[in-house]
Amino acid sequence: MFEDECEDKEYLENKIAIEGDEEVEDGIDILKNEIISFVGNFSLPDYKLKLDKKIFIKPEFQRNEVWNFKQKSKLIESFLASYPVPPVILYKQKGEESYLIIDGFQRISTIYSYYNNEFKLLVFNESLKNKFYNELSDKAKNKLDNSFLHCTIVREIEPKNNSKIFLYNLFERLNTGGKTLNAMETRRALSYGKLIKELEKLNEDRNWRLIYGKNEPDNRYLDLELLIRLYAFFKKFDRNKYELKKFSSMRIFLDEFVNSNAEEGIGNFENIFKKTTKIIIENLGENPFILHSKRANYLILDSIMSSILILHGDISCLKVKFDNIMEKYRDYFEDKSGTLSRRRVEERLKFVLKELKNE
Repeated sequence: MFEDECEDKEYLENKIAIEGDEEVEDGIDILKNEIISFVGNFSLPDYKLKLDKKIFIKPEFQRNEVWNFKQKSKLIESFLASYPVPPVILYKQKGEESYLIIDGFQRISTIYSYYNNEFKLLVFNESLKNKFYNELSDKAKNKLDNSFLHCTIVREIEPKNNSKIFLYNLFERLNTGGKTLNAMETRRALSYGKLIKELEKLNEDRNWRLIYGKNEPDNRYLDLELLIRLYAFFKKFDRNKYELKKFSSMRIFLDEFVNSNAEEGIGNFENIFKKTTKIIIENLGENPFILHSKRANYLILDSIMSSILILHGDISCLKVKFDNIMEKYRDYFEDKSGTLSRRRVEERLKFVLKELKNE
């Protein structure tokens, strides 16, 4: 896991704030699948070659590279020291000589990037320390070139028309047993479609990046999770009753929302969102939701941004109203950061909406 950089206290607190902590059943009968699997054995250069030739493919639903240089170095060191490395799992695509990487992308991408001289070894051994692949001795190169990473190759026999569901379910089961995926990574895997693609594009909006406080998209998709919350609140909040439609728990609410809208576009939300981010930057400046730490306070961000979106950006005197909201911060946010009930979420949105609508 990306413990050194991502799994710090602040990350975990914000992850809990936007994900919740409920366990959810997937509701899929895996006994209806008939599959065969067999063991494969490829050398490290084979993995690089097959990635270059697009024989091994990273599926759209796979997460990005999240290993840091220390973790990458340790993997290469393991091969040099003949330590055992867990096998990867590949899915043989029907009718094609290509394989989707279902489990082990971090390992395979690390091998690929080391052979491309993209990072140095951090090993304590003086003959290897700070060495790119092309700087290794012939002995060390031969050791790596003749090392193997085992794999399990999976093929689906039945049902014939359910490959996508089978793949996503397989991916989720392989990657959640050890708690390696957060909710958004799993949600993205299971419901990847037009909705997430368009929100990923919107995630690159310059003003949104300034508000979020990070130039590049988050490797663990927490910024995308926030965008989904904003979009879901925009679509599901009843402005007359001040309540969210069909809302139970935050995790289930977002899971169901993404799944039911997976192939739907975001429509005019893109324009309203860009209008909202522009208004925020012009009136509140960059990083307006960073209070006591380096990260934006997610609860304040989604409460205020959701409210502005719900009002379609029709806000006057935003700076004055924002300051008034923050003066009441303790009553409405500080003691509720770990509470994800429907009542608390609606309470925050109702409070912010009324403050923003006041003339």
